[in-house]
Amino acid sequence: MRLLTFQSLKDRDSKRMRFSCIYPRVIYPLFRRICRVWWTISSPEPLPMTPICSPPPSPEEEAIIAVTHGFLAALNAKSSAEFEKYCIRAGGMSLWPPPPMVPRFCTIGVFVEQIANVQVEIDERIWDPEVKVYELGNMAAVWAPFRSKINGVVNHVGVELFVLHKLNGEWSDWAS
Repeated sequence: MRLLTFQSLKDRDSKRMRFSCIYPRVIYPLFRRICRVWWTISSPEPLPMTPICSPPPSPEEEAIIAVTHGFLAALNAKSSAEFEKYCIRAGGMSLWPPPPMVPRFCTIGVFVEQIANVQVEIDERIWDPEVKVYELGNMAAVWAPFRSKINGVVNHVGVELFVLHKLNGEWSDWAS
């Protein structure tokens, strides 16, 4: 194939030529070189590698997560004595069940009394907890997705939010 050039579109149309071609062995390597140079010039700096998994929790965060797991173990066991280890009875709680039920607000003490009387089997679990600690205020928050089973059947899923305070050197659940 050969390259055809014309002075104007009128010349091209008068000769009824539609395409101009260069032999492929010449144009493709040239095109690749141009693209490689353009890509090198226009490419941004490489992004730093981000770790796929998060770093292990600090001992403080582990203590906070242990309180949330203790709260859930007490919930699953429906044990008032276990709740006392991890919760402050005067703390607040908001419960947002799936529709059509309406949200409820109560103290943790009232919640514990209600749970102790429930006759169904409860299995509530969290995973991938995110912990935020405010050292100056001795306060922490744990945000984690959860799944709740009632009598072995998934009842609802959502997000748990625990607010904890450090009292006398120990973390306690103040609000859920």
